[in-house]
Amino acid sequence: PILKEGKRELNLVYLGSGNLVLEQNGEAVLTDPFFSNQKLLNLPGKIKSSSGQYNSWKTNYEYFLSPSVVKAGLVSHTHYDHAMDLPLLLE
Repeated sequence: PILKEGKRELNLVYLGSGNLVLEQNGEAVLTDPFFSNQKLLNLPGKIKSSSGQYNSWKTNYEYFLSPSVVKAGLVSHTHYDHAMDLPLLLE
C-alpha cells in the first residue's frame, strides 16, 4: 500500500491570501506567509511588512497551531503577496 497504517487525517487551515497550514500527526508545513496587506495606491512604490498586522496574524495562527510543530515553509513564488513577510517569521 502507498499509505502506511495509522492516522491519515490531514488538517488544513486557510489563513488568508495563499497562506495555508497543512498539519498531520503533529508536524506542519506553512505556505506563503503573507499578512501585511497593502493599500492599492502603495503597490507601484515602496511597500513594507507591518509588525502590527503580523502580530494579529500570529494570534490567529497560534489559535490553530503551535509554532513548534511547523517543520517547513513553502513560498510558491516570489511575488510580494507570497514572500514579503517571510523575514518577520525568521526573526
